Amino acid sequence: MAGFGNSDEDGTQIKVWVPGALYDLLRARAGRNHTSVAAEARRLMRAGVSAVEGIDALHRDLASVTRWLELHMEPLVFLAAMDAARSELHWEAQIRATNPKAAEDLERRISALAADRISRKLQAIEDPDGHVEADDDEP
Repeated sequence: MAGFGNSDEDGTQIKVWVPGALYDLLRARAGRNHTSVAAEARRLMRAGVSAVEGIDALHRDLASVTRWLELHMEPLVFLAAMDAARSELHWEAQIRATNPKAAEDLERRISALAADRISRKLQAIEDPDGHVEADDDEP
């Protein structure tokens, strides 16, 4: 990794206070690896910095995905919902013109189906094990 040399002379020496548990961990690692406490601290700092850099890159990538969703998916979902509502109004008008009773039955069935699907989705979201039931009526 650039900027993190392996020799003791690379960089600047600092003095820090660490909690007792961390010092005990460093001392135990130094004993197992036959190195110094300082060498183990440097090794863990390098590993920590590498992990932080990876996490920062992950945060940047997630932010770009979130931005993409906001810019592209939300408007598409909105347009699809508007088109579906417009289409539903058209078909409802057509059915009511020919058979008002059939339109009421169809409306009741569609409402029940929608309520059932929303209920299943909410249950899947709240399920702590993450089990999601397959929707037979979804494409």
